[in-house]
This record gives sequence, structure tokens and C-alpha cells, in this order.
Amino acid sequence: MRKRYVVLIVLLVVLLSLTYLLLFHHEKEEVQEQESEEKEEVKILTFKKNKKWRPDGIITKGEYKYGVKLQSFELYWFIEGEYIYFGIKGHTYGWVAIGFNPSDKMKDADIVFAWIKAGIVGIDDQYSTGETGPHTSDTELGGTFDIEDYGGQEAEGWTTIEFKRKLNTGDSYDYAIVPGEEVKVMWAIGLSDSSYMKHIKMGIITIKIKE
Repeated sequence: MRKRYVVLIVLLVVLLSLTYLLLFHHEKEEVQEQESEEKEEVKILTFKKNKKWRPDGIITKGEYKYGVKLQSFELYWFIEGEYIYFGIKGHTYGWVAIGFNPSDKMKDADIVFAWIKAGIVGIDDQYSTGETGPHTSDTELGGTFDIEDYGGQEAEGWTTIEFKRKLNTGDSYDYAIVPGEEVKVMWAIGLSDSSYMKHIKMGIITIKIKE
């Protein structure tokens, strides 16, 4: 009887050890994948802008002047007057987000967080108060919601969001974008539409916001 208990305990220890190793290996792979995304070479693409901007979630040729294409994320923009227009695409049917000028990891980032649920686009103007969050709505911190127009759609495994905002909104929780200056841009995508679910991929790039 005692031998049977010993065998059961040994088997339990082995199973727990295998489970730990599998989980550790998965986490290690995920971290390596995220690091590889962060180290992607950044090349700013230039396009001939000859079409009117429409926040319909379809980024068409000629709609934007500049762009950056990464493996799982794409960013497009152009400046017109006091406004900057963005198009972002994430390889997911969950949430997509970009953050401007983080000081340390996520801390102090001016974040635009967006999702599409049942065909309805949701978007939030946020600010990250810590290295790993939380990223809270500007309005909850005493700031303002400064995304003036937006739209999006999900298609072929990608979520596309288009929006516009002022270069300088006057809100202390928004980063004042200066044309021609370099800015650190953080991007991330999630599997679900909930902001409480952690990203599955992310990266930080430095680009010059050309006019």
C-alpha cells in the first residue's frame, strides 16, 4: 500500500515538473517573439497622396503620405493644417493600440486604444501612469477626449482603425506632435476586445513624423 502511495507521489511530481517546463517554455517563446518584433528594422515609406481621407477602416493607395509596415502592425499618417490623420492596422481581431513618447516602458505614454465589437468601433484617448500601466482614460484623469473623427473595420485577419486629432490638443495627457521631430511610438495588439487582456505582441519604434 505504501509503495502505491510513493509511486503516485512520484508521478504527481513528474507531472507538475513537466507542466512547469511547458509553461516556462511557452512564456520564453512569447517574450522572444515580442523582442523580435521590437527589433524590426523601421523604414518610412512615402506615398503620393491624391485621395480624400475617409475614416472607413479601408486604407487605400493615395490616402496617406507616409507609412511603416511591420510584421504584425502597420502605421500610416499625414498632416494637414493643425491636424494629423492616422491609420493603424493590427494582425488580430482583438484590440489595437499605439502610444506616443513613453518615458520608460509604458510610463507617460499618450495612448490611443481601439477595438471593434459586433461591427461597432470603440476608441479611447488614454494615458499610462506606470511602466506596465494602468492606461486610464484622459477624462478620468481630468483631461479631455481629443479624437475628433474615427472609424474602422475587421477583415482578413486584420483590424484597421483610422482617426484624426490635433497636433497639439492642449491636453497635458496628450503628446504634442511637432512635424519633423523624432518620436518614440509604442504599438500593441491583443486577442480580445477587452483592455484588461494583456497584449499578445508589442513593440517600440522611433520615427520622424514627416509633414
